Amino acid sequence: MRAAVWYGPGKLEIQQIEEPACGRNDLMLQVLRCNICGSDLRTYLSGSSSIKPGTVLGHEFIGRVLRAPDWSGFSAGHLVTAAQDIPCEHCWYCLHDMEHLCENKLEFGKHFQGAFAEYMVIPEIALRKGWVKRVPETMTENQATLIEPVSSCVHTQSIVSFKPSENVLIIGGGPIGCIHGELVKHAGAEAIVLADLSEARLESAKRFGFTSYVNASSVKLIDYVRENFPQGMDKVISANPSPDALAEAIQLVRKRGIVVAFGGLPKDNFTVQADGNKIHYDEITLTGSYAYSRKENDLAFEYVSAGVISADQYITSVYPLEEIVEGMKAAQRAEGLKVQIKIS
Repeated sequence: MRAAVWYGPGKLEIQQIEEPACGRNDLMLQVLRCNICGSDLRTYLSGSSSIKPGTVLGHEFIGRVLRAPDWSGFSAGHLVTAAQDIPCEHCWYCLHDMEHLCENKLEFGKHFQGAFAEYMVIPEIALRKGWVKRVPETMTENQATLIEPVSSCVHTQSIVSFKPSENVLIIGGGPIGCIHGELVKHAGAEAIVLADLSEARLESAKRFGFTSYVNASSVKLIDYVRENFPQGMDKVISANPSPDALAEAIQLVRKRGIVVAFGGLPKDNFTVQADGNKIHYDEITLTGSYAYSRKENDLAFEYVSAGVISADQYITSVYPLEEIVEGMKAAQRAEGLKVQIKIS
């Protein structure tokens, strides 16, 4: 089968490899589409300490069932998608209702072959733990591929309470920033400000109707916030891979405000030079947000189904599997929102 195999920073090759072995209790899929996630791009560009060379990446996918065990509830022809992480359910974090922080979790595109390939196997453990969802006929393929990233953003909503009438700044106008914006909008925020360095990306994001859009390459965010929100923002979400943006977010939030560190940082540039005095004297809450639980994955499915997330608006370019490197470069250029790879 054809697959995009990752061998290290900047090394992604289309190869003919053997089909993955499918046990009698596994699910065999024909992959239809898979989006490029920010983590895929980060791994492609900078490498990863936890992903071995020779790995097939990709986890924001939809696939068609080819073979399924009788007990699974799935049959040949069903369209499905799956969560990226599979928790062990036995470690301290799993037993204390924090399964997304599982110490032994298994991941597609890391421990299991990912979806940038013609075929992939969903292992028995994922089926038995309920991490695979059937895609209904009422849901488009694009919508199904968005459930995974929406789940991560829903998790942010569960650890930070977004309230009506609040002013929220999102630094990062990519798909994750826009998903956060739509969720905050659904929560009733009074003002949603989206900031990015790319004018093209901001133009793409205008389809979601946020309050204002700020090009941080030409406007200083600190000046913009002081002029329009003198007390500072109620909440700031740093949805990008920049340590400088996270440090800046602390300067932009009001006293007793909340800063969310959402975006993962490159392994060679992850140190944040934060103003500890501002955190201390202004009683600022700084929290990370990572992955999601099964309940949050279920809620993301509901949000996408109900149109809370305008999922079909996110796919702005599609590349065939053979051109995945060009797709990665397009994602790096940040000209649009989601880059999708069409497999079958």
